[in-house]
Amino acid sequence: MPCACSVNATPGRVRNQLRPLSVCPRGGRDDGVSAMDDDRLTRAEERIAYQEQAISELSDVLHRQQAQIDQLTVLCTQLGERLVAASEGEAGDPLDEKPPHY
Repeated sequence: MPCACSVNATPGRVRNQLRPLSVCPRGGRDDGVSAMDDDRLTRAEERIAYQEQAISELSDVLHRQQAQIDQLTVLCTQLGERLVAASEGEAGDPLDEKPPHY
């Protein structure tokens, strides 16, 4: 179906002259172009659906990794505290320690 909008007026032509919708900047489709446009639209929608699925999966992975990072941070802090406590406990006199074979 042709477009009758005034946007399609070009120099040397009468304003409101009919032109195919596929050329109209306001949108719309000509019957000859609609099958191709429908295929392109379908492919674009499929790509968007796959991208949304990938984003969702990546978000889940990111959430699990952040939880693991939080656990490892707590563990690292605890190990650091144990290391400091162990190094402070060794300040005693080496002569007071029992021999290793005891």
